[in-house]
Amino acid sequence: MAFEKVGDSYKSAVAEPCDYNRALFVNDKIWLFGQKFVSQPTFNWGHHVAFAGTYGIAFNTANNKWEEPHTFSAVTNEENRSEAMFVFNGAVHMLLFTAFGGLAMSELHEWTGSSFKSVNLKSFAPIAASDKSARVTLVAAEGPDDKTIYLISTMEHQMRVARLTASGDGATIDHLFDITADQRTSLAQATSGVVSGGRLLVSYGMHGCGFRWEKGSIIACDIEKKTCETLEVSPANSECDCGVS
Repeated sequence: MAFEKVGDSYKSAVAEPCDYNRALFVNDKIWLFGQKFVSQPTFNWGHHVAFAGTYGIAFNTANNKWEEPHTFSAVTNEENRSEAMFVFNGAVHMLLFTAFGGLAMSELHEWTGSSFKSVNLKSFAPIAASDKSARVTLVAAEGPDDKTIYLISTMEHQMRVARLTASGDGATIDHLFDITADQRTSLAQATSGVVSGGRLLVSYGMHGCGFRWEKGSIIACDIEKKTCETLEVSPANSECDCGVS
């Protein structure tokens, strides 16, 4: 298999490019959103985010050309915020949620092609952590259609599954179920997810001497039954009934 260069670097089209970018594909375009570092001194932390105000630029796969970049102002200046970006309802969306001390879905914004606009969002009540410094992480998994996104959060080693759906002129997030930990996943943090055949498949990692992705197992959740199990995945067992090859 050979790779073919189809376009120039984004740095040739952006005046002040960020070292970190988030890439999303929608409507035959690859959108890059710059992520710049934002300090969170209250929590002795910091992260690279787009919500601080950067740029969006599209690579058009029809002609293999970069389009004009669009800079946008900060979506929020709240210190206790983090973001997840994904394609939802035919457009790029940015979900803001609390970064520490509890799980709360704060705001949803849609990319119009040149800026972010607020979307009316209804969500479940905030879930408090036992420690105000407890960090929250969240990953998004595409649903069976573009009007559904599954959100897998991790807080104090508890993984939770929520569902974002389009509703009228806005969107709704429902908390579906918690993932019950077993001996192998008691310290797990979700890293990615995908929906396949009515199941939500969740990859995860462990904190120890750094952070290690667990490549030998995956969490499979039956969405309708709201039950989960940890399945072994290995090259020798690639035909396992886990939806992964």
